[in-house]
Amino acid sequence: MSDYKIGDEIAFCRGQNNWEIRKIVGITPTGRINCDHGLKLRPDLTVMGGGSSMWSVSRAEPVTDEIRRLVWRRKCVNTLADVQWCKLTDEGLFSVLKILKGEQDGETKSEETASQRATDDG
Repeated sequence: MSDYKIGDEIAFCRGQNNWEIRKIVGITPTGRINCDHGLKLRPDLTVMGGGSSMWSVSRAEPVTDEIRRLVWRRKCVNTLADVQWCKLTDEGLFSVLKILKGEQDGETKSEETASQRATDDG
């Protein structure tokens, strides 16, 4: 029988570092685990049913700090991928570039215009 209880979190990997964290919503008397997104697990955390493609889940894992970091990172990357960069103002683009280059706020003269910055960075 597993050490999990209703409300605990379980991690599922769908492909390379594509982790998903879900909650346990039920545990049967035989130890089978039901998760909030429909997957059913055996007590050893192997998935019941499902396909065998690289996008399907074959096993669940306990949630670790590293898995939480990877989930956070994927969400950040997806958010950045969805940004419509062409709609940012010149100042907004400059601010993003400054962050990406690791510059500090005090390193740039505040009186510079965006076009001067673009020439300097270009």
